[in-house]
Amino acid sequence: LFMDEIAIRVILNEQGVQVGMPIEKINLTQLEKFIEKTEWVKNAEFFINNKLVLEVKIEQRIPIARIFTASGASFYIDNEGWRLPLKQLTVLNLPVFTGFPTDQPKLSKPDSTLLQNILKFSTVIQQDSFFIAQVAQINIAPNGDFEMIPTIGSHTVLIGSVEQLEDKLNRLFTFYKKVLVPAGINAYEVLDLRFDHQLVA
Repeated sequence: LFMDEIAIRVILNEQGVQVGMPIEKINLTQLEKFIEKTEWVKNAEFFINNKLVLEVKIEQRIPIARIFTASGASFYIDNEGWRLPLKQLTVLNLPVFTGFPTDQPKLSKPDSTLLQNILKFSTVIQQDSFFIAQVAQINIAPNGDFEMIPTIGSHTVLIGSVEQLEDKLNRLFTFYKKVLVPAGINAYEVLDLRFDHQLVA
């Protein structure tokens, strides 16, 4: 998806690996370490097969969310919270989070906690086909609360923290099914899930 054979060949050539070079001149461990520094590579294995051909197996990092910072910069994160750069010409259907407070790669403790909360939120959404389709974006309020903007309807959903997120989304789904659809998709402006066991419309 993000690392193809051409990209890997370019990296190998940059490291001096050429077709026809003696096997003993190839440092497999060094090559693995080098290619694992590439942001999109999670794990790399290099080995020489029994036909004396260098084989490369790459495990890629797969993004699970796109994040926009307060200043407008953007990046992906994978399921470990690893920051990934944007790839041109790649369109991914991922949850979009806006309002992340910093562009800095090294995060303060509160920002690191917020990133972990984004990771949890994104993971939960991606396990549910309804919410993957229904979530247009999630705004991060200055206090760290999450506000969801749906793809259908003109309302805002106040989620608050990620605590009991599955329960909050279950309540929201039930409300959509039993109240919002019969009342009309634009009947409410704000749906508030921040309080335990209830939804305030």
